[in-house]
Amino acid sequence: QLYTSKVKYMVENDIDDAGLDITMAEEEYGAKGKLLRTIPLVPGGEKVEVQEKNKRRYLTLLARYRLGLQPQPSLPSNLCPQMMAVAEGLFSVVPERLLEPFDQGDLELLVCGMPEVPLEDFKR
Repeated sequence: QLYTSKVKYMVENDIDDAGLDITMAEEEYGAKGKLLRTIPLVPGGEKVEVQEKNKRRYLTLLARYRLGLQPQPSLPSNLCPQMMAVAEGLFSVVPERLLEPFDQGDLELLVCGMPEVPLEDFKR
């Protein structure tokens, strides 16, 4: 929930005026809200401030990390070979830049269609 609202806010607003303290890193928290670790999305990312001019890059790196497509120095490079294979196959057909404007809901609708199709649609 927090991830979705953070991303939505960043996409829809100029973050330079928002007073946010965001760096090119992802933070992982424990069950009680304790910071477990900081994962840099770029080398030295925990020291690189996210601003309006680089927020798109940050959001792309964040999404790739969350999907297991962004290898991290502290994690094995084969973190998620299945996701890498799916992404490579998809990007061989559809260029990655064409998918950037879509969120997961949009892509699901485009790939899978409507979850329920009214019977009346088939009668036409």
